[in-house]
Amino acid sequence: MDSSLYNFLLTIIISQSFFLGGILLAQFRYKNHSKGILGLLNLVFATTASSGLYTALYLDSNSYSIPVFSPLNFLYGPILLCYVFSEFQKSSKAVTTYLAHLTPFVLSVMAVIVSISLEWEYSERQIFFKYYALAQKIHIATYISAAFIIFVVFTRRLEHYYSNFLKTDIFFIKYLLFGYLVIFSSSVWNIFDVKAFLSVSSIFFLALGIRGYVQPNLIGGKRKPVVQRSSQNESQKAHEKLDESGNLTADQVRELSDAIIKVMEDHKDFKDPNLSLPKLAAILNISTHQLSELLNRHLKTTFYQFINQRRIEEAKIILLSEPKKGVTDIAYEVGFNSRSTFYTHFKKLTGSTPQQFRLDSGQSK
Repeated sequence: MDSSLYNFLLTIIISQSFFLGGILLAQFRYKNHSKGILGLLNLVFATTASSGLYTALYLDSNSYSIPVFSPLNFLYGPILLCYVFSEFQKSSKAVTTYLAHLTPFVLSVMAVIVSISLEWEYSERQIFFKYYALAQKIHIATYISAAFIIFVVFTRRLEHYYSNFLKTDIFFIKYLLFGYLVIFSSSVWNIFDVKAFLSVSSIFFLALGIRGYVQPNLIGGKRKPVVQRSSQNESQKAHEKLDESGNLTADQVRELSDAIIKVMEDHKDFKDPNLSLPKLAAILNISTHQLSELLNRHLKTTFYQFINQRRIEEAKIILLSEPKKGVTDIAYEVGFNSRSTFYTHFKKLTGSTPQQFRLDSGQSK
């Protein structure tokens, strides 16, 4: 490809990253912190990529332009960590708490200012930048590792707290982490030259921004208000018998099991697509710890599995009682927020698809 055309296309991609980053960053105004953080990530990349492209095209290797912008590389790790946290945490407090992670960035800015102000020989500057680059690599490697650990830990917790979450949404975060890892590895082992590295990373961050713009929040963000009902009549008797430690006796397990089944049958709370462990615990008038113990230890299931099993049972009833009703409509009616998730759980629990279930039962649309 002609060099001028290549530079023009790369400039267009970087400009789009600036534009998209600004749009995503504006989501902070609407309390959409995860999208705002993703926008900040795009803006940081677009700035460093612009500096790298300009340096590669117009400046020699002895120029101070590289270290002037290089402190921005100390922002990638903290922003990545904050983004992962913001996707799994509803509260913005978890994000603001991590302002301390900007300390390496501040220190790197001070180090670059000092290096520029001192009249070092070329060899001395080369030694400084060698260790400076090593510090950058250790920094980003540490944050990528931490982000992967947090992702694994929180993903395992999802089934214990939420009745609905999309596997595709989790895949997006995994895509982000692996993309980070690939780009970081290519930088460490010098797999690409400067222009090739800029091209690969520019396309990645642009795709990341576009996908992030249409990405629904995994846990946080605005939710439809749900009217919470206190079902004290069904669970008060069991609640009064709970001891101070929160451990459940055999009688308490039996009474709470009856209470939760009664709530499901009478009020069909499983139809709420935003039903969570804390919400159901509030309805039952017990603590989340007690509800978790009941489900995990005594009923040998997770909150996610328990609620979705109730949804499938309700869907089977509707499939047979309303043979002309669409499968997608039934999926949303019983509480699923995705047709594909509904099909996955239905097939797993019944061994057939909803349509096949209707046919096998003598019903057809």
